[in-house]
Amino acid sequence: MKKKLLFILLIFYLFINSLLLADYHQLPGFPYSDSIEALSGVKRGVGLVNINDDPYLEIVISVSDTTFALNYQGEMLWSTYTPHDAQKTMSFADMDNDGYLEILQTTRSGWLYILDKDGNNFPGWPKYFGTPAPYLNYVITTPVAYDLDDNGQKEIIWGDFDTCGYQNYLYVVDINGDNFNDNFPFPVPNGVSGTPAIGDIDNDGIPEIICMDRYDLFVLKPDGSVMNGWPQQPFDGNAKYWGTSPVMADLTGDGFLEIITAASGPIPTGGTPSGVIVYKYDGSILDGWPQQFPFITHCPPTVADLDNNGSIEIIVGRESTEAYGDFLYIFNFDGSLYGEAPYYSFGNVKGPIIIGNIDSSPEKEIIFDSNFTEVQNNLGFIQGIHCDGDSLDGFPLRPKGCTTANSCVFGDVNQDGFLDLISYSDDFDSLWIYTYDLEVPYDPLQIEWKTYQYDFQRLGQYHQPYSFDPPTNFQASADSHGINLTWIQPANQRNYAYSIFRDDNLLARTPYTNFCDSLVQSYTTYHYYIKSVYEQGFSSPSEVIEITTDSISVDSQIPIKLSLSAYPNPFSTSTTISFSGKLNFHELSRIKIYNVKGQLVREILPVAPSPGLPVSVTWDGRDETGEEVKSGVYFCTLKNGEEQLVKKLVLVR
Repeated sequence: MKKKLLFILLIFYLFINSLLLADYHQLPGFPYSDSIEALSGVKRGVGLVNINDDPYLEIVISVSDTTFALNYQGEMLWSTYTPHDAQKTMSFADMDNDGYLEILQTTRSGWLYILDKDGNNFPGWPKYFGTPAPYLNYVITTPVAYDLDDNGQKEIIWGDFDTCGYQNYLYVVDINGDNFNDNFPFPVPNGVSGTPAIGDIDNDGIPEIICMDRYDLFVLKPDGSVMNGWPQQPFDGNAKYWGTSPVMADLTGDGFLEIITAASGPIPTGGTPSGVIVYKYDGSILDGWPQQFPFITHCPPTVADLDNNGSIEIIVGRESTEAYGDFLYIFNFDGSLYGEAPYYSFGNVKGPIIIGNIDSSPEKEIIFDSNFTEVQNNLGFIQGIHCDGDSLDGFPLRPKGCTTANSCVFGDVNQDGFLDLISYSDDFDSLWIYTYDLEVPYDPLQIEWKTYQYDFQRLGQYHQPYSFDPPTNFQASADSHGINLTWIQPANQRNYAYSIFRDDNLLARTPYTNFCDSLVQSYTTYHYYIKSVYEQGFSSPSEVIEITTDSISVDSQIPIKLSLSAYPNPFSTSTTISFSGKLNFHELSRIKIYNVKGQLVREILPVAPSPGLPVSVTWDGRDETGEEVKSGVYFCTLKNGEEQLVKKLVLVR
C-alpha cells in the first residue's frame, strides 16, 4: 500500500513538474508525426547526418516497411519501400568512394538494403541473406561498413539470430554482396545478439571484428580466424549477452582498446548475475571488473569523460520490476562507482544513453529514455541529469508516445549554431520526431557520445570529441592536363570526404586528398578552396588559392545536360559507350574515362562509323596499363569540337 501511494505521488509530481518547466521549443516544422502499420524498427535512434550538398542535416528513419528522410524543416525528402520490418537502426558509410554517404539498413525478412543520398537502391542491391525462419522469429543486427583489408573499398558486416533453430552467422561481404573470404559467413552457435563493433584492439594495425552471441563474445581477425583468448562467456557462463552491443575504448591509456559489454542473468533468478564486464584485448578481464547490479539490462554501454578529468567513465542503465529507482549506473574505469551513482530513473533505462554538455557548466549531461508513458495523455519521458545526478533544468521532456530503447541524438539540424536534441517515440500506430532547440551554442568538442554506438558509422569505438577542422597544406599546380590540387587530412581523421570549390561554386566531392580539375580553359585564372566533410557538417574553408592555367588539352566545361549512353550500367566486366550525332572526326574526338579524383584512367579513340550509325566503343574496366580498376564511380567524357558530354559509369565487380 505504501509503495502504491508513493507511486501515485510520484506521477502527480512529474505531471505538475512537466507543466511548470519551460519546455524547449521545437524547430519549425516539428514535431513530425505519421502513422505506422507495425511497431518495428528504430529502437536505437534515428540517423542525423548530412547526406547531400546543402549545409543542413537530414533525419533518416526506418520503420515498418519504409525508410525515409526529412529535411531540417520537417519536410519529406524521399521515401523508399524497404520490406519487411526495418531492424533497429541504420548506419552510414561512403560505399562507392564518391564522397557521399550511403545508408545501410537490414530488414527482419532477411534483406540488406544500401540506399544512396536520394533514397535510390545502390546498384546490385538489395540482397537477401536470410534463413527459412518466419520473419517474426528472425532478427538482423544493424549493418556496419569498414575497409577490413585496406584496399580502398569497404566491406559490410552484420549478424542474424532466430528462435527456430536455424544456423546463424556473422556475415562479411564486399560491395558486390560476395563473401569477403572463405571463412565467411562465420557460424555463430547462438545467434548474433548485438551490432558488431570494429576496431584495432591489439594495436597491430589490423582491425578486429567484435561479435557477441547470447553466450559467447568472439573477436575475429579479417581472415575469419578467432583471436587467441577468445571467445569469452559472461560471469563464467552464468549470464547472457542479450539485446546490447559491445563498445570499445582505451580505458587505461596504454594504446590498447578494452571491450565493454553488458550481460544479464536469468530472469527466474531475478536477473542474477547481471552487470558490466570489461575485457582486455587478450580476453582477460581488466582489474576491478566485472561489476554487478540487480536485475537485467538491455542497455548498450556508453563511454564518456563526464567531468573533463581525462579519465573515461562507463554509463549503463538497467531494468527492474519496480516502476522507479536507482537504475542508471556510472562506473569509473577501475570498476568503482562514480560519485553518488547509481542515479534515480523514472522507469527502466534501455538506452542507448547519450552524453554532451547542454548547459553552462563545464561537466557533461546525461540524456536517457524511459519505458513509461502516461496513459491519460500518451506522453512519454526523455530524462536528463547532470553527471552528479542532479536534475537538469527543463527535463524530463514529454514527447508523445513511448521512448523506451529509442536513443535521442545530438546535432545542429538547421545549422543556426545552436545544439538540437532529436528524439523518436511511438505507440502502436503512430510515430513522432521531435527536434528540441537546447538553446546552447553548438560545439562538437562538447559532445562525447552522440548516438547509438558512438556515431552514425555505428562502429562502437569511443573517440575524444573533435572539431570540424579544415584540411591543411592545400596546394595547387597547373600542367597540360589541368589543375592539380593536393591537401592533407585534418589531424582528427574523423572526416570522410572533401568538398572542392572553384570560383565559389561546388566543383566536386571526393574522399581522397588530391584532385585533378581537367575541365578548365587555357590561360584562365581560377580560385579554389576546400572544406572537410564530416557526418554532421562541414569545416570552414581552407585558404583560397589563385592559379592561372597554361595550354590545357581539355578546354571546355562539363555541360549540365548529360547525353552519352552506356549499357550495361552498372556493369561488372565491360560496358558499351555510345553516342549518336554528328562527330568531327577530323579533330579526333576521344572518349576519356576519369575516376572520382578527376584522374584520367583510360582514353579510347572511336572509329569513324558508317554514315547514320552511332559511335560505339567498349570499355573493359581496365586502365591504360591493362590493369583492372576497382569497383566504384567513373565518368566518361566525349569532346566533339567545342561540345563536351559526360556520362556517369558504375563499375561493380
